[in-house]
Amino acid sequence: MEPISDNKLKYILDNDISIQQYFCILLLSVLAELIDDPQLFIDSIMKTIGPNMYVILKAKGLIKDNYSNFGDLIRDINKAMDISDNIDVIYGEDGSLIAFVHLKDNNCKYCPKGIGGADLGSTCCPFIILFEAIGEEVGLRYRASEFKKENNVCKIVYKIVKEKNNTKFRKLFA
Repeated sequence: MEPISDNKLKYILDNDISIQQYFCILLLSVLAELIDDPQLFIDSIMKTIGPNMYVILKAKGLIKDNYSNFGDLIRDINKAMDISDNIDVIYGEDGSLIAFVHLKDNNCKYCPKGIGGADLGSTCCPFIILFEAIGEEVGLRYRASEFKKENNVCKIVYKIVKEKNNTKFRKLFA
C-alpha cells in the first residue's frame, strides 16, 4: 500500500471523505492486496453485504421501497452513499443499462486503488456488484458484463438477467 501523498490527503479533505469512509477504503485496499484475485474477493464481499445495505438504506429513507428502473436505484444509492459527483445511465435497445460514474480528480470517494492506495492491477471497484445485489433485493435482475475506467468516468455495462443464476460468486473481469 502506498503511503498517503499530499495530493490524496488534499483530495480526502476537499471532498469531505469521512474518517469512517476512509477507514473502510483502507481496509478493502489492504485486504485486496493480500488476495490472489482481488476483484473476485471484493465482488464476493459486496454480494454478501448487499442485502444488509439495502435494509439500512431503506430504513433510513435513503432509497425507496420499490423501483421499476435500475438506473433510478443506482442514482439513489449514489446520492445516499456519496459515491461520486454524478452517475448518468442510458438504456440499450436490448434492455442493457450503461452507468457512467463521473469522477472528480479520477477517483470516486471509495476507490481502493485511487483513494486507498492499493497496489493493484485493477480498480477493485466495490460498486459494480453492490448495485447488482441491492437491485436484486428490489426485484431488478441485472449483471455487470463490462467495466472500464477512462477520462474521469467509470463505465459499467449491465445486462438484464432472464433466468436465475445459481452461482453464488462469479469472476467478473479477467
